[in-house]
Order: sequence, then structure tokens, then C-alpha cells
Amino acid sequence: MRKTLIPSNDPILKTVCKLVTEFDDNLWQLINDMRDTMQFYRGCGLAAPQIGKAVAVIIVQKQKTKGVYAVVNPEIVEQSEYTTIGPEGCLSYPGVSKLVERPNSITVKGKNSQGGDISIHATGFEARIFFHEIDHVNGCCLLGK
Repeated sequence: MRKTLIPSNDPILKTVCKLVTEFDDNLWQLINDMRDTMQFYRGCGLAAPQIGKAVAVIIVQKQKTKGVYAVVNPEIVEQSEYTTIGPEGCLSYPGVSKLVERPNSITVKGKNSQGGDISIHATGFEARIFFHEIDHVNGCCLLGK
């Protein structure tokens, strides 16, 4: 079910999110709600705090195939030394765009919706999205400064 996006001045967007410890139907519903919300607003990624939940869950639209990555308790464990400066927007800051420097590739580790370990290697635009959404669960949004 689609949720309303939290306004850009809400303090939850600056909150470091709690790690998920229960992998249950509530988590599954949160991930589905996030996917529906992201698709409704035509985004390419979304973090749980953007819909008012201070938990470490992100979703990222797959760039080469249909579907989304859902990552619980995501962390960047590796990033390339090479970076690219590119435009970045955010559903929480509609109409705002900023040039942001991001690594060209990253490796993200976390859990899937059932609690299993996952590792995702992302490059280019997909890496940028992962980095942006992980920033959100860490209480950081470069566009909100």
C-alpha cells in the first residue's frame, strides 16, 4: 500500500535508523509499502525513514532487469577509489537537484526480507542509488543541507 512521503523538515530524515532484528510479516509489509510508494512517486530508490519508519531498510530499483532490491540493515563494505560527480535528486526534496560525488562502484552487504545474508555489487547509477539510500538510513541527506 502506498504511503505518504515524510516532509523534508521532519527530523526522522536526520535520524540514524535502528537495525532490524525481527524478520516477520511486518517487515515484509514495510518492504511492499516502500516499493508501492517508490513506484507511485516514480523514484529509483527509497529508505524507510522517508515513509516515517526509523529502521534500516532500503529498496533500489534494478537498472538492468525488472524488480527491486530490498536490503535490510545495509552497509557499504567496499567502494571504488574512482568517483563520478553527477546530478542527484531525492523524493524527500521534490524539485531539488544537486551535483554529488559518488564512487563508481560499491559492494553492499545486508539481509534479505527473511534474514538471509546478501551481497550486491553495484556500478554506475545503481551504485549511486544504493549510496544515497544508505545515507538516508544513516541520518544523512546531502540534498537537505
